Amino acid sequence: MLGPNQLIGSNNTVSLTATSSGNNVIVSWPTNLALVNLVGSSTLETNAEWTAVNGSMSLSCTNYSVTFPAGGEARFFRLQK
Repeated sequence: MLGPNQLIGSNNTVSLTATSSGNNVIVSWPTNLALVNLVGSSTLETNAEWTAVNGSMSLSCTNYSVTFPAGGEARFFRLQK
């Protein structure tokens, strides 16, 4: 790991998975991705502001993940170089 939510790998194909677990949402992605940051936004509009997400990143087998409380406003995520 290089720093908060910064990872190094060799794959440039981005793939995020969101799953529900109790009162939480878990966002995960493969560990073989190139240097990326997990960012989030409350909208998908053209002028959306994407900011680094706050949360602890976990490693489980071949995936990194961040857990967020479910509920409240809609939130969209993407990986960014």
